[in-house]
Amino acid sequence: MLIPHSRGKRLTEPSEVHLRILRAVAASATPLRSAELARHVSLFTREVRAACRWLQRNGYIQSSLKRVPQFMGNACALRLMAFWSITERGRQHLGGLTPSQAQIGISSLNGEAEHAKSDRYCANDPEVL
Repeated sequence: MLIPHSRGKRLTEPSEVHLRILRAVAASATPLRSAELARHVSLFTREVRAACRWLQRNGYIQSSLKRVPQFMGNACALRLMAFWSITERGRQHLGGLTPSQAQIGISSLNGEAEHAKSDRYCANDPEVL
């Protein structure tokens, strides 16, 4: 499903796809990566990234960059990844929903469990955030 846009006109309000992403980010207790977010809202990662850029430019969500361990054979490298979280403006647009109220039937929005396995291999590396 592609993000709807009108030719020559800029969106002033979030579309339905943007609202789905906002609800998923609001429902999460921790910031989500683009791939995790795409899985939760059933879109391709590139579609989520484009929608997140629009939401960030308009102040609905914010990103934070973190170094995440990535495995290449028997070595571990740190890769810079964006994690998305909701801002106050995004919460106000959704009607002031708290994370528990914003649940939309998504199972396990906690991204920490996915990183727990990879952290044990690079636990001695001081640069892992």
